[in-house]
Amino acid sequence: MQALDLNNITLTGELAFRLGRNYSRLEDPMYRAAEIFQADKQGWPGDWEGRTILALCLHERISGRKAAFLDEILEALDTQWNERGYLKGICAPDAINEQQLSGHNWLLRGLLELYISRDEEKYAKCAKRIVENLYLSLSGRFPTYPTAREKRTANAEAAGHLGDEIIDGWRLSPDIGCAFISMDALAQYETLFADARVRALLSEMIAAFRQIDVEKSSLQTHATLSALRGILRLCEAEPDEELLAFAKEVFAHYVQYGMTANYANYNWFGRPYWTEPCAIVDSYMASMALFRLTQQSEYAVLANRIYYNALLASQRPNGGFGCDLCSGTEQSGRFVQANTDVYEAWWCCSMRGAEGLCSAAANSILTEDGQIWFVHYLPGHFHTEQADIDVKTNYPHENRVQLSLRGIRRELQLHLYIPQGTKDVSVQ
Repeated sequence: MQALDLNNITLTGELAFRLGRNYSRLEDPMYRAAEIFQADKQGWPGDWEGRTILALCLHERISGRKAAFLDEILEALDTQWNERGYLKGICAPDAINEQQLSGHNWLLRGLLELYISRDEEKYAKCAKRIVENLYLSLSGRFPTYPTAREKRTANAEAAGHLGDEIIDGWRLSPDIGCAFISMDALAQYETLFADARVRALLSEMIAAFRQIDVEKSSLQTHATLSALRGILRLCEAEPDEELLAFAKEVFAHYVQYGMTANYANYNWFGRPYWTEPCAIVDSYMASMALFRLTQQSEYAVLANRIYYNALLASQRPNGGFGCDLCSGTEQSGRFVQANTDVYEAWWCCSMRGAEGLCSAAANSILTEDGQIWFVHYLPGHFHTEQADIDVKTNYPHENRVQLSLRGIRRELQLHLYIPQGTKDVSVQ
């Protein structure tokens, strides 16, 4: 099954409103060129910059409106590269800054999405420099990544701060496992450019990741799910039943041990301190990737519940996204409550929320060989190769959905998502 291209979607209704609010938030002064290259105070090179570029690129694509400040950011980015073509200090192979690897995941993702959107070779060249000079230079080092609890700090911070101590050749973050976030961007790069060296590095990273006990190591769920999304990208590009089986195991473990009562996340396995919309987005996207790969309805059901109960609930009135207490725990009780200390995580989640909302739009209607799958009921116009589709609804606030298909170009089989517990379903 294929998700829709954002360029072929014109939204109306609540999701259009939410995207508009988020787009506006990400054009506030803190997301402009004068600020984003000096905003990071916690040691995450490429993170703030990359998340902003990625979000604005996606907003441009789905809205059709050029981002007011993105080109200025990209011009300023050209003045920020170090002598090896990435940001901040040179990564030493005997003192690997895992937050630099994590942060550059988002910068690499942003550059790749720009390349897809604008088809300009310069963005591919920038991406290639980061891959060549940062990530590929660390081939052979991921099996040494320290995960034992006694070697890691357990500091509970909403924004991790890089430690000074070098352990087994790594400078570590309290966001345990964040080095593996980069599997997401590397997998996207490999599927675009078919680089055998990157595929070998990913194989090394996957092998190392498979050795980690996420519970004993108290891995960050965002890191776990981002690594999982990299694995799922590879599975979608080239079928691999053994790798897919592992991906399903990882996701099932997250659902059982890392998910809150309202389908959000614990920030770390075994440490239900607060939720993080970055991981909520990851969990939604992973669930939809598993549905596209398997067509098993349980993943579509879960994706809907994550979207409505967790992702939308974490968006704030200003359009940004923030953290909540973990519902269903002894500390927070049954109900969803905002974490007032991190009401908006403007340094990461507000940008990442854009990808979550855009992903919901792209995955609301899936297509495959004469079949159309309606996974979410989001009002708007959707263009596919098989038909043009208009959706009118106020779901989930009302129980009526009107679908209009025009310009049908072949015989079609329709699959409709019916929420569990629905009674007296009628199709007219």
